Amino acid sequence: MISRYNILKVSILAVILISGCTETKPPTRPASYTQYDVLIINIDTLRADHTTFHGYFRNTTPNLLALSTESVVFDRAYSPAPWTKPSVASLFTSLYIIQHKTLMGPGNEQDGPKAADILSERLKTFAEVFQDNGYETVGYLDNYLLHEDYGFSQGFEEYDSACGGRRKLTSKYLGYLNNRSINGQSGKLLTYLHYLDVHYPYYSKWNWTDTCNLTIENVTLDVHTAEGHEYFKLKTAVENAKDFDPQEHDITCLVLGYDADLRGMDRSIGDILEYMKKTGTYNKTIIIITADHGEEFFDHGELFHAQSLYRELLHIPLIIRIPGQKPQRITQPVSQIDLIPTLYDVLGLSVDMDYELSGKSLLPLMGYGGEYNRDRIFAENSKNNDWQTIIWGDWKLIKKGDPVRLYNIALDPNETKDVSDEYPSEKERLNKSLSEFHRNTPRIIGRSEKAQIDEEAMLKLRGLGYVST
Repeated sequence: MISRYNILKVSILAVILISGCTETKPPTRPASYTQYDVLIINIDTLRADHTTFHGYFRNTTPNLLALSTESVVFDRAYSPAPWTKPSVASLFTSLYIIQHKTLMGPGNEQDGPKAADILSERLKTFAEVFQDNGYETVGYLDNYLLHEDYGFSQGFEEYDSACGGRRKLTSKYLGYLNNRSINGQSGKLLTYLHYLDVHYPYYSKWNWTDTCNLTIENVTLDVHTAEGHEYFKLKTAVENAKDFDPQEHDITCLVLGYDADLRGMDRSIGDILEYMKKTGTYNKTIIIITADHGEEFFDHGELFHAQSLYRELLHIPLIIRIPGQKPQRITQPVSQIDLIPTLYDVLGLSVDMDYELSGKSLLPLMGYGGEYNRDRIFAENSKNNDWQTIIWGDWKLIKKGDPVRLYNIALDPNETKDVSDEYPSEKERLNKSLSEFHRNTPRIIGRSEKAQIDEEAMLKLRGLGYVST
């Protein structure tokens, strides 16, 4: 005989099952996504906290602010490296430095002043994957570190790494789109734009009357006329100074120059978005705005970038606009190496390679079901395990030899107080995870491949401030 207790259990179970069946299901990927174009805009040296949509007090990015209101914004996106070459290599491949081994630029002590790592042909770039899936692929860039000779053009049918400033780059891209329209080309298009204008030297002025002359450690810099190698000289002087006190130096006008370049950069992006709206491609294109790394203005006693793994260098903007996608702000920490797998997932691309990507699709965070299988963020500036950082929950650990520094980023988001002595167990837990990350991350290539840099290239890199002589 069935008891009333068992009947009650069955009834409750039935209600639960029916309730589960009537819950709102995660949205499925619309079939139209597979026909969308893709535009990725990577803004060199843009720290997230200097953008209007991240709450900056100056209106530096009104066009990006407007875009963000109809996009998915990742409030805690992090670059995998604090300078361009390894960061972009990770973006292009969805791999960590210890996997793609594209780190060293010209002037490094290990390989000599005219040798640099190149992105190996053994690795498959996102442009190659898009090309395999029938996309036309174009790249317009303004950073010579990403030149064709260094392997970054793999998979691009058209690629120019030296466009000559935001105006020329924007004009070249819009001209390409216009010619494509005139010629009746309607195939799927992947575009990668890489702007350099926010990177020093800062030629723009926030106000027309701005002047800026700095003298730090016997190095004098006219901010609005100096060339890149002069900025590099100032950066090196600060790094090598003994008993240096950044509080003794007012660099407000340096920051104003940075912000002014960013405002000009935002205008160029606005021109692109306006063109797309007028030509009807805006709602047929997935648009991504991001940066390769940030910039330091004495946040931790130094200038510019590549010298640390603190927030001002790793915290970057990440905006993803998918037509029809509900706008939202996502606060969970994510890595930039997750961007490309997300696009593969959104577009349903076939990805044929003999190794596994380290990036994870962000679609689960955007409401499409499944799990985002990442609870830790890693970044590095070394091919070994001696210069790394990990973000795990409320904690961040930075390892550069000894000592190891620990920060409670929930209470101290700007990473100003090392609490490793107060929380030794957390320090040990994160340090152990870093060691496991280095030990367990699959290696794909052996030694990094090298390219020799000619005199013409050295001159261009000197102008950008990547080499001093």
